[in-house]
Amino acid sequence: MEECERRGVFFYPFTGAGHPRGEGLVVAPPLISSDEDIDVLTGALTDTVVALS
Repeated sequence: MEECERRGVFFYPFTGAGHPRGEGLVVAPPLISSDEDIDVLTGALTDTVVALS
């Protein structure tokens, strides 16, 4: 999460309900996200995975 934050993208942890419980990160772009907004998000995720690999 810190690596993504350095790239201007913020996530928050999620613990699911039900059985089995799942864990993950929530990405919730607004319904008005532009193609450019989605490009920034996917670029930050890609760069983060590469940085942590």
